[in-house]
Amino acid sequence: MPLGGVPGFVVFCEHETPPMDSGAAVSGAGAGDCRWARQDARPATTRAHRLAALAVTPEEQELAHQAESLADHAVDLAFADALRQAADEIPEQTPELKALAEAKQKAQAAAVADEERIKKLAAARKRARQRARPGSD
Repeated sequence: MPLGGVPGFVVFCEHETPPMDSGAAVSGAGAGDCRWARQDARPATTRAHRLAALAVTPEEQELAHQAESLADHAVDLAFADALRQAADEIPEQTPELKALAEAKQKAQAAAVADEERIKKLAAARKRARQRARPGSD
């Protein structure tokens, strides 16, 4: 299903961008020349849909359908790229975030300890029930 109404994101750079799989970071002169900007991709899909309505011949209709598909695909790619970019960004560690991370770690450790205690108590209960049954010895 196309995401026709979702704005996309486009990166503007004034230098060569390193390949995605190289792991290289943008540094040195020109590193600050890149900026992410919100780019509304709806005009492309809107234009493609409007032009499709004007198609008369089968060839024009096929080309209009291809234009709509490409516009929808461009919006999907922009959205996926924006999600990937947002996932890659590491938020700044504020004191509040550090405190929350520590509280989360403590809570997770307490949950693990509680689960271990529950397992031990369940095993002890099972042993006690076996001992309490008549004729279990």
